[in-house]
This record gives sequence, structure tokens and C-alpha cells, in this order.
Amino acid sequence: MINTSQAVISRHQTPKQVTKPKARTRKNPESNFRLVETSDNTLNTVLATKTVKTGLKNGETVVLVSPERPEQVMRKLAMTGINATAAIKRSRLFIFTSQPAISGNLSLSTDYRKVLGELLDLANKPVDRIVIMGVDLLLNLESQYLAFASVSKFSQAADEMGCKVIAQYSRNSSTAHDRLDAACSSLVNAYYVMQRGKAGCGKAFQLNPKSIAA
Repeated sequence: MINTSQAVISRHQTPKQVTKPKARTRKNPESNFRLVETSDNTLNTVLATKTVKTGLKNGETVVLVSPERPEQVMRKLAMTGINATAAIKRSRLFIFTSQPAISGNLSLSTDYRKVLGELLDLANKPVDRIVIMGVDLLLNLESQYLAFASVSKFSQAADEMGCKVIAQYSRNSSTAHDRLDAACSSLVNAYYVMQRGKAGCGKAFQLNPKSIAA
């Protein structure tokens, strides 16, 4: 277990006792932070599996963080044809579990660089892609001010990781998510919404920039 000020992250696979490489990412020139809001929980799985599958297909090393237990995540990946067990054995895929521990007096002192950096340390090899499901659980949304501060710190830390960071949350009608939407719309450059495709369009889902989403 790794204890951070806002999250507890545990690794699915025990790391081998080897010398830690200096390079924790490949410094991909396309590295940046992308945030995706999904309209329902089913699309969470669609986004996670498609993102992981794309990374593995491109020969990338992928870190997947989810509030669900690793075995649940692996079953969902297997249903879409991803051999998660083989990818983990080859150190191409790392699955971590996140648990929220939100406290208002900790939000402004949270070191998201450390939180994300620990994921790279656990992988113990250069990482190309970090996929975070349920990122709203790692942010403090107790007030609009705290939401802005938390999103700002997280997005800055993600941009500095040197690899792709794709984060997701499933939108609901709560005040907390209204605050999150306002903060992300102001602070996150790559903010998208994934929705189910319209009948007759031939697409199961659509991914659009948040600013033009219906």
C-alpha cells in the first residue's frame, strides 16, 4: 500500500527486486493531460478498454488506475479481447486500485506530482500511458474554490509526467459534479465528453470536445 494525502493506491502485481531505471517515462512528444466525462457507467468500461487496447497495440507500457478491484478490471478487459494476464506478466500493463480519502484541510497541500510519480515508481520501467478511472474520487469537490484548486493541481501534475495521462469520470447530477465541470471547463485544455451514439448513425458512442457537446 502507498499512503498519500488523498488516495491509497495498491498494486496488483508485486514488483521485482531490480534496480530502478532513471527514466520513468519515454518523454513522448505527444504527452499531455486529457479528461473525459462519460454519460454512464457502461461507457466507463468502453473508454478504459479502448484506451488500454490502443496503448498495448502501439507497444506502449500502460498503467491503469481504477476504484474497482484488479480482478474485476481484468475480467472487463478480457471481455473485450485484452489478455491482461499476459500483458501484466510481460510488464506491459500495470493495474492499481485507488481508494478516495478526501479531507477539506488536505486538498490544497496535496502533492499530485507525488501521487502520479508513485505510479511510475511502482511500474519500475518507462511508462507511456496512464489511464485513471474515477478521477473525481481523487479530487476535492467540497466547494467551488476547492474544486478549482484541486483540478488545477492535478492537471499541472499530469502535464508534467512526460507521458499520456487520460482521466475519466462518470457525470451525475450532483452539485459536486457541477463544480467539477466548471473547474475543468476553465482549466483543462483537452476536455471531452463520451456519449452514446444517436440511433441510425451507426456508432455506439461519440467522443466530442466538451465545449460543443450536446
